[in-house]
Amino acid sequence: SAATPSFLAVLALSFHYAWVLQYGSTLKTFATSIITDCFETFPFPPSISLLESIGEHYHSKRTEIMLERHIGLTKLYSLFHDANCQANDIQGLRGIHRDLDREVVKAYGWTNVELEYGFNKTKQGSRYTLSEAVRREILDRLLDLNHIRHSEEVSAQVANGAEAKIAAKRGLEKLTPVTNPN
Repeated sequence: SAATPSFLAVLALSFHYAWVLQYGSTLKTFATSIITDCFETFPFPPSISLLESIGEHYHSKRTEIMLERHIGLTKLYSLFHDANCQANDIQGLRGIHRDLDREVVKAYGWTNVELEYGFNKTKQGSRYTLSEAVRREILDRLLDLNHIRHSEEVSAQVANGAEAKIAAKRGLEKLTPVTNPN
């Protein structure tokens, strides 16, 4: 099934890309997003439904540029990260990425994060991305959020396990539905 525009917005996010670079693996200079390393551990914003509109805009603009230029995603993002490319459509896509990141900052409730962008040196070469200081701040916040959510999940599992043990002691094991033979 196709991803929703809001889901696509989060995956296109500079924050998610920074997470993938930090916690994913690489194949030569290419980042690889392994589901268990990068996707399952990524702390999504509390509500991604707020990102539906910007996600739709991002997807349609990206598709429009690729169709007009007769290129795929790899070539599009090669232009996106090329400091020498100052074409209006690519500049516009960079602007949409900045808007997208600002909307996601709001979705996390991070009112005191100042996003800074530019062409920065990375393991993947020069990239149009967040400044190193902002990238580290975002990664720290995401890691803190990941730890909080993990603790909450563990606590919930412990609580559910304790409830099951108490119920079992009282003879209240989970009943299986009886099917009617008729």
